[in-house]
Amino acid sequence: MQIKWFESYKEKEDDFIFIIETLNEIPVGMISLYNIDYDSKNADFGRLVIGNKSYRGKTYSWDTSQSLISFAFTDLGLCQLNLKVLKDNYRAFRFYEKIGFHKIESSKKSKHFDSIIMTLDKEAFF
Repeated sequence: MQIKWFESYKEKEDDFIFIIETLNEIPVGMISLYNIDYDSKNADFGRLVIGNKSYRGKTYSWDTSQSLISFAFTDLGLCQLNLKVLKDNYRAFRFYEKIGFHKIESSKKSKHFDSIIMTLDKEAFF
């Protein structure tokens, strides 16, 4: 069943997952563009995870985010990226602000988790 899911996932054109690697090709995390809408030229950005704690706090998240955002705006022709971050994840919120995302609203994700919706426009990034 997992292989079947993976095979169907590889055919998706609106969801890209990238593995973050060191220069020595050691996988340390992942990042994604998903819910890509080519007609309205926007997508969701995120799923940013650095799995191994010894690689956190380095430049992997920053460098990869910059590259993926540039890819989205330049190669895919998108004009806006959106994301949701948990309201109590202050570190992630600040990170996304430094990249250039800004808060557009707060939402109630569920009865247990509040989130903040952020957006980044192509013009603001470049």
